[in-house]
Amino acid sequence: MSNKALQTLQFIFQDRPDVLRLFDFREVDLSGRVDEEWLKKQSEKELFPKPVNFYATGRTGAGKTTLAVTLIDPEKKLANTINDVNNDEVFESSGKTDCTWMVVFFKMRSNLWYFDLPGAGGCSDTYENINRAALMLPQIDDEDEELTPVDKFELWNCSDYPTTKKVLKEDIEVEQWQSPENQENCKPDIILYVVAPHTQFVKPDRKYLKALLRKQKKQTDKNKVIFALNIHFTDDGTRITTQASVEDARQQITKIFQEFYPNESLPIVEIDCKQGTGINQITKLMLTMLPDNKIGNFKQVLPDQLKEFAIQERSCRYRKALIQIASRLATRKVDEKQGNQDLINEAYMAVADYGIRVFQEEDATLEAAKELNDTIVQLAQEAKISREEAQTILVDRIVYNNQEVEKSEYVPDFQDVEVEKQVIEYEQSQESRKQLVDGEGSPGGMAGGADLAGMAGGIDLGQLAGASAAAFGEMASGTMAAIGAGLATGGLAFLPVLGASIFGAAGMGGKKKKKQVTVSEDVIKPVVKTITTTENKFMGMKEVKKKVLEKVPEVIQQEQEIGKKYLQGGYPVVENLLAIGLGIESANGKQNFQTDFQAIVEVGRRETQAILLPYKEAINSFAVSENEEEISKILERILIQL
Repeated sequence: MSNKALQTLQFIFQDRPDVLRLFDFREVDLSGRVDEEWLKKQSEKELFPKPVNFYATGRTGAGKTTLAVTLIDPEKKLANTINDVNNDEVFESSGKTDCTWMVVFFKMRSNLWYFDLPGAGGCSDTYENINRAALMLPQIDDEDEELTPVDKFELWNCSDYPTTKKVLKEDIEVEQWQSPENQENCKPDIILYVVAPHTQFVKPDRKYLKALLRKQKKQTDKNKVIFALNIHFTDDGTRITTQASVEDARQQITKIFQEFYPNESLPIVEIDCKQGTGINQITKLMLTMLPDNKIGNFKQVLPDQLKEFAIQERSCRYRKALIQIASRLATRKVDEKQGNQDLINEAYMAVADYGIRVFQEEDATLEAAKELNDTIVQLAQEAKISREEAQTILVDRIVYNNQEVEKSEYVPDFQDVEVEKQVIEYEQSQESRKQLVDGEGSPGGMAGGADLAGMAGGIDLGQLAGASAAAFGEMASGTMAAIGAGLATGGLAFLPVLGASIFGAAGMGGKKKKKQVTVSEDVIKPVVKTITTTENKFMGMKEVKKKVLEKVPEVIQQEQEIGKKYLQGGYPVVENLLAIGLGIESANGKQNFQTDFQAIVEVGRRETQAILLPYKEAINSFAVSENEEEISKILERILIQL
């Protein structure tokens, strides 16, 4: 897995170291699964028809004892007690610099007899001498260092430890151990030389290896040594051992080996003593070294069983990793960032990288092919949009609606009313009166005042007034003014006075005899009357109501979008992750993962939808409530046959 992909998964599962171990490539490597089944079977049933003496040697801290623990307890059932027996440590050295100072021995059900020797070139030459004594090598004798060969050592038999939790301890004399009778049963059939390349292959290692091969060469021309380069990893699966250190160790071992076996290829494998990976490759080499009477039908029967198991187990572990990724990403919001990158996009890429490295037969490296990147980006964007939700607030808004409303307007109010008013009317009537008139025989006499008055009806009063003023200019102005005023008002009462004033009682011609007569005359008099009439009178302004259509404002509340918010990934993210993962598993090296990636994902999508759609609502619900555990249970039920 690429560093970037691993970093993404480490970020997502920084709280779950148990899940991080699933993403260790060794967990799903096909050869690793074969190794696991081999470990399981060799601890369960007899595989070799005769005992095979298997000695583990090498420098202190190389991993010999770690491998012993893995062999005796492949399923880690005794992990909590394996190092605690009678207050002594059974396997004291497990990747530490401390030395194993005894020979640890246990028989396995497979008929493999495992001998774990003290380290060579380690913290104590005395412990190396125990190692050398067990392998029949010359011991180190150095007077300057006050070092003398050992004549005995402890043998701890742990064969029954898994069931009894007891260790049988025995002091063994070197002479007894090296006797031909004992060696007939205990001499090595296979020697596993464990090397930790990251600690370098230094001078004491080279010196010890030459001693080992020299002794072997004297005993037989057939090589029994298998070299195991123990690759060290951290707990989260990060490789500690560099490739440069591996190559350096290979070169130095090869050079020494060819000094003794120039025509043979170097039997060397890379292993992980802690995980047990590489055991199958060691077994294959053992089958080329062991005599037929110690192999039996093991070579024919077991390989097919191991391969079938490995394929099934690899798929199971791969899917468990997919389940953990999908369950975790389903509960994370689709817009979450990892640094300046979208987390969902990075997770999709990590799954693609993870799947390709699991199922590609050769050592595949995931390059950023355009189709791969485009497909990943598209899938991430689709998931993001599908879980997008508008973020709104309620705001007041004025809308105008056509409504029939009653409106008032004011207009002038004119009404016909009856009114009484006084008017002057002129009425004509006859009146009788007595007047003096000239008697008979009074010629040329002017008419008196009464006669003048009698003529008034036919005289234009205006002309008369004018004539009077001209004729009688010498009369007193007061008298004329009075006459004019009387005439102006239309009154005739002044006429007799006028006549009397102007002409005197006897007239102007001389005195005539007067007589009194009764005369009737028509007179016009003004009369004031009260009448009732109808008038159209302004009564003021009056209110008139009428209905009209009018746009009426109304305040309503409406949602206003102020941005976007994103939900948890839910079903869309789960579907995409499984489409990528299951698509790659189905392809399994049959297609080009880069150029055909989109088609591979579509195959995976169809497979995913067929089994996942019925759980869509449940997954979305658990995602929003961030219930990762329930999503995992759903996916385990449909992806893994438990």
